[in-house]
Amino acid sequence: MLNRKRNILLSGLLALCLSAAAQQPERKVIVDNGRFFYFTVDEETQLAHMHSADTKRRFAEADDLLIPAGRSTEDPQNPLCFSLRGDQLITINWILNSNNSRYDAIRKIDLRNWRKSRPDWDIAAWAEASFVQPVIAPNEPWEQLLRDNNVLTGTYFDLNAPDSNHLIMTVCNNRQLRVCRWDGLKWSVAAPIPCPFDTCFSVIYNNGSVALVDAYGSAYRYDAKRNQLKKLRKSTATTVVLVEDHDSGKTYLIPAQSLNSTNPRSFESVMQESAQEITF
Repeated sequence: MLNRKRNILLSGLLALCLSAAAQQPERKVIVDNGRFFYFTVDEETQLAHMHSADTKRRFAEADDLLIPAGRSTEDPQNPLCFSLRGDQLITINWILNSNNSRYDAIRKIDLRNWRKSRPDWDIAAWAEASFVQPVIAPNEPWEQLLRDNNVLTGTYFDLNAPDSNHLIMTVCNNRQLRVCRWDGLKWSVAAPIPCPFDTCFSVIYNNGSVALVDAYGSAYRYDAKRNQLKKLRKSTATTVVLVEDHDSGKTYLIPAQSLNSTNPRSFESVMQESAQEITF
């Protein structure tokens, strides 16, 4: 019965996906080659939309491209995990469906293959396409999390791709956190350490350094030699969105409420007014 309900959900009308454009960005905004990119997830279909525009444009002017990837809408919600390297999208496809293997969820999507619309596809077809995208690495960090404790409480994870072949993934469950690295052939998984926050978080990679930022902007640099976190900055009063600027090589925080389709200012103007740089 449960699988039947999930299949009904995925077989809904494609028009439902259009509601994603009004949602807040998932986790972060990426700036690359003078354009900003962000993702939203449709809560009905679990599918992701990629939005992009020149940084001199407003959020409302961003393109809307449906992507064969997504995330579960179960609570607690873990935002979509993704990195963008040129035309390569590295993501954790966490759509809740019996055909979507958690072990094979870390996938690489060539965006050049998905820039044309497919009006004849329904939601089920898009979901099925997400299950067959190339796997970049086995999801050993998730398997390790389950071996540590298969009672899922406060379970969050994220990844960052320094390039299209290497990954940094961090998983947290029951306030225990592991930092994992993929070198293109195998995973190295650090011993668990206490997690100092109880919200979703994002992984930052900058010039060889790794940091974690929680939903309220608290930032922690990861010391790989000592396998510990050092606090870089305190939290803010409101939720934040990361801005990963590939053009400048810098990372910023920006209030989540300033990034929405009703803001009349350009993305560039919002950054100038509200962005705070995270320094390592």
